[in-house]
Amino acid sequence: MIRQSIRRILVDSPARIVAKPCYSAATAAACLGARSVDRWAVGYPRARLTESVTAIVKTFERPAILSRLLESAHRLFPNLKIMLRTTAVDPG
Repeated sequence: MIRQSIRRILVDSPARIVAKPCYSAATAAACLGARSVDRWAVGYPRARLTESVTAIVKTFERPAILSRLLESAHRLFPNLKIMLRTTAVDPG
């Protein structure tokens, strides 16, 4: 009920003119913060962690987001094993 009300106000009304740029700015700020933390954490010793952990990723029709995830994972954990499962219509 609350979710539908918020959607009605922010997406389905003229308020979307203001809501969309605010949402985009908030998302960009969150990504910038995450990237900053990633850069700071790169030097942290992770050898033992990557020896015993395998990341499992399931994706569906989001190649750009998957690419960004894989780049971040390889930057932070160069030796991390990653298993990928896609349920895309055309995994090509």
